[in-house]
Amino acid sequence: MSMPTPSPCASTVATPLRDDAPVAEPCATAGCDQPVWIRKRHLCRQCYRRAYRAQNPARVAAYGQTAKAKNSRRRRPCRYCGEEFAPSQGGTAVLCAPCAAMEPSLRYRLTRHGLTAAQFKALSDTHAVCAICHCHDESLVIDHDHHTGQIRGLLCNPCNRAIGMLGDDAEVVQAAADYLRGVF
Repeated sequence: MSMPTPSPCASTVATPLRDDAPVAEPCATAGCDQPVWIRKRHLCRQCYRRAYRAQNPARVAAYGQTAKAKNSRRRRPCRYCGEEFAPSQGGTAVLCAPCAAMEPSLRYRLTRHGLTAAQFKALSDTHAVCAICHCHDESLVIDHDHHTGQIRGLLCNPCNRAIGMLGDDAEVVQAAADYLRGVF
C-alpha cells in the first residue's frame, strides 16, 4: 500500500465552503488539491508563483535589485540627531534606532535645550555629580539660564528646584546662604 504524496501546497489551508457555494476547480499541478487562483492557467496561488519564477528568472532577479535600490534610496535623516538611517520594512520611522530607544522624556528635555544625545553624554561624563551638593544622583537634570537659555551644567533635582525657587538670582541665593550661616 503506497502512501499518498503530500500536496506541494499543503501548508495552505483551504477555507471551508458553504453547502450551497459552488465548488472551485482544483489546481492543475499533479498532487495539488488547492482551489484555482488563476483561472486562465488553472493554477493555485503557490503553483502559479513557482511557475512564474521558473519561467522568468531574469525578471525576478531584476525585481530584487530594484527593491534593494529603492531601500537604499530611502535613507533619511533622523528627526532628532540628524544621522542618516534606513527605515525598516514599513518605512514610516522618523527616528533612528538609538534615538527611538531613548526615553521619550529625556529626548524631549534634550530637544528643548538644543542638545543631542552625544552632547548630553559628553556633558554627563564631565559633570558626573551635582554641581552644588556634589551628590551622585543618577537622574541629574540640565540647569540653564532662563534669560539667555545657556546651559550651566547638571544639577540634582532638589538643587535645581531650589535655585529656580530663588528666581535664578545670585544675590538672593547668596543672601539665603548668609542667612543659613547666621551672617545677617
